[in-house]
Amino acid sequence: MVNIIGDHATYHRRYDAPLNSDIAAIAAPNSIWLKSAESPDEVGPLAAEAVAASYGPPGGSASLLLPADCAWSQTTVVGPRTARPAGAAVASEIVDEMARAIRSAKKPVLLLGSPACGEAGLRTAGRSPPWACASSPIHLSPVRGRGAGRFAPDRMMYFGEMALADLEGVDLMVLVETVAPVAFFAYPERPSVLVPEGCADRPLARRGEDGAAAMESLADALGAPESR
Repeated sequence: MVNIIGDHATYHRRYDAPLNSDIAAIAAPNSIWLKSAESPDEVGPLAAEAVAASYGPPGGSASLLLPADCAWSQTTVVGPRTARPAGAAVASEIVDEMARAIRSAKKPVLLLGSPACGEAGLRTAGRSPPWACASSPIHLSPVRGRGAGRFAPDRMMYFGEMALADLEGVDLMVLVETVAPVAFFAYPERPSVLVPEGCADRPLARRGEDGAAAMESLADALGAPESR
């Protein structure tokens, strides 16, 4: 998502107008990228940069502050075209190593990050043998395939003790385009990281890598059927 946020004209800011505010301070905690255009010629290039930043990795909200005079003034400068970058391929050695780890685990689980919850990711996750599969509540997918016949992974519970209860007995957590899950809040004598004691957490695909393709290769390595 790219947010275009209006601001006072650049030359008007110094007068501390009644509606003046520190917009950057408000937007920064909710943005993975934040910049302000200071001239009309900067608007196009910065808009393209914001789109590229929103794609990630890890992807998210990018905020471009647009002063009024930069919006109403003429310019001949345009930004470059941007495209969603393709995820880097996961090495076959990592896939083979993960397949061996899954075969030796008693109760493995796939934890899917936001990018892995798209149409391709869910299709390949659904090929997996009958182990548990969940998506983290912290990394909600902006676009998620739904409907009859589509694989629907469980979603991790909000409260840490409930999440750990669901994960009881899991001895291998395979991370796909995400990191080990963390509790929303700290509680006395409760863990901050929601990985069961004695469970190994290992990345199959890191952020910026092609998780769907990695899961496809993993399913092939495990001899999973084409559809389930």
